[in-house]
Amino acid sequence: MPRHFNRITEDQADSRLRRLLSYWQEAKHGRLYPGRAAVDPLKLKDLLGRLVLVDAVDQGAGQPPRFRYRLFGTGYTFYHGRDMTGKWVDEVAEATFRDDLLEVYALAVSKGQPGFYAYDYIVDTRRHRFQASLLPLAEDGAKVDMVLTCAVPLDTESP
Repeated sequence: MPRHFNRITEDQADSRLRRLLSYWQEAKHGRLYPGRAAVDPLKLKDLLGRLVLVDAVDQGAGQPPRFRYRLFGTGYTFYHGRDMTGKWVDEVAEATFRDDLLEVYALAVSKGQPGFYAYDYIVDTRRHRFQASLLPLAEDGAKVDMVLTCAVPLDTESP
């Protein structure tokens, strides 16, 4: 299990994340997973700055996918110090957090199940608490090729 991310249940998840899960379930239209085209940003206006789309790029037979940020919500740039759109997840500067991100994205792709997590992120000695959802997407409805993630802030603690 990743060091920074603690798995939580759907019942423990913030109401905004549960609402996103309901939206994801409706967008499937009877398929295993919705595709990227089924996600309508206009229906998620209150979460737009908190949404991230992560491509799972196939690396060939027997190799795990490599992950790239297709969309990096503006709400995250403060924490990462830059817009990561188009960047590879393995380019995230903080090593242990990067490794944990890679692990939860790999789990979302391999398990093909929605996941909910709680985690802390430290910026300038302040602890920022979040909950996040990771939702698999598949253009063909069956093979996960992208992860829709959303993290919502819960609180910030001063040093």
